[in-house]
Amino acid sequence: MSITWRETVCKCGCGLNITTAFFNLINDVREDLGKPMIVLSGARCYEHNAKVGGAKHSAHLEGMACDFERTPALEKWCTEANLEKFGLFMEDLHYTTQWIHLTSRPYTSWKLGMSRVFKP
Repeated sequence: MSITWRETVCKCGCGLNITTAFFNLINDVREDLGKPMIVLSGARCYEHNAKVGGAKHSAHLEGMACDFERTPALEKWCTEANLEKFGLFMEDLHYTTQWIHLTSRPYTSWKLGMSRVFKP
């Protein structure tokens, strides 16, 4: 079962959605995982991002991030090797206890060879 566009659109109803490249990427991850992935938050417009307390420069605003329901299978999948294989970055799981935040946008200080896990 693939992730659908409807699952990734901004929850306020404005119509903003994630990029096609990121949509294809998360569906590739879903295929590799072999289990459903529940999207909690995809793209966010500036107004909705502020309403939910999102970071001021969140990758959600650029359609390059999704928060997924935190499941044991997805948590186990989120290794440095898998993140690197798919070109993803993830917020440290110690800071996101209810969800798993995946993004294709490197965090500001990231350089090749550094961890793909960052603190929010």
